[in-house]
Amino acid sequence: SLFLFLQKSYETKRYKKGLKAADVILKTFPDHGETLLMKGLTLNCMDRKSEAYEHCLSDDLALIFVLVQNDLKSHVFCNVYGLLYLSEREYREAIKCYRNALRIDLSEREYRETIKCYRNALR
Repeated sequence: SLFLFLQKSYETKRYKKGLKAADVILKTFPDHGETLLMKGLTLNCMDRKSEAYEHCLSDDLALIFVLVQNDLKSHVFCNVYGLLYLSEREYREAIKCYRNALRIDLSEREYRETIKCYRNALR
């Protein structure tokens, strides 16, 4: 699917292709929270932080409500927020996000390792 292409584009650092995929998804589903977050994460990696935070860490309560309402049970939601906080070196907030992701998806070993790593960084 197109969302999986967006994720793969992010993982392989093909950010422009990922943004195009996100825009196509958002034309059809403008309130798709995971796509909004992935678009924000991709923009963050392209050093377009102000645009990224418009999509993810917005003060716009309506946008936050849409994101939370749609994707509260999504480990992708928590993971993307964790990555954004890590890029800003906000390790405590990132650990909170990864703990939430771990509650949702217990099988993700990666989250446990990330939590351990950043807990040690805080010491």
